[in-house]
Amino acid sequence: MPIPTSSTGSPRSRATGPDFKVPLSGVIDAILGRPFVWLGRGPAAFDCLGLLVYLLDQVAGIQIEDPREAAARTSSIEALLQFHEHFIRLPTLTDLEPLDVLYWRQGGGDSHLAVVENERWTVNAELGAGVQRRRLLDHVRRAEAAYRLKALL
Repeated sequence: MPIPTSSTGSPRSRATGPDFKVPLSGVIDAILGRPFVWLGRGPAAFDCLGLLVYLLDQVAGIQIEDPREAAARTSSIEALLQFHEHFIRLPTLTDLEPLDVLYWRQGGGDSHLAVVENERWTVNAELGAGVQRRRLLDHVRRAEAAYRLKALL
């Protein structure tokens, strides 16, 4: 489903609709430039997964346990399966909506994700850069998959 437009043709996203308790862009504006810290869950510092968990809670009121915390109590495989059962993989990297997640693998076996803000921007937490907006197109070119939270369908 593409990002809807208002009757004037200007972009309007779910971020301004009833699904979200506060506008996504406002939450992102408040944390831009916060440092990248491995296992950071905010609000002072973030890594990419911690940023996703934080945004889901702050914007949509959806609390999903960071799978790394669950892994401390169960096997890491079980924790990741529990985390992923909240998301559905999208068939394409088009028609992305706010809070959709773009995923890709980086060198050294690490993986990374970015969260869609709107039809032009994503946000992610990068080593050496912290929380940054990036052009959606730049991240779509890198992404291997896109995911949507089932609760937002």
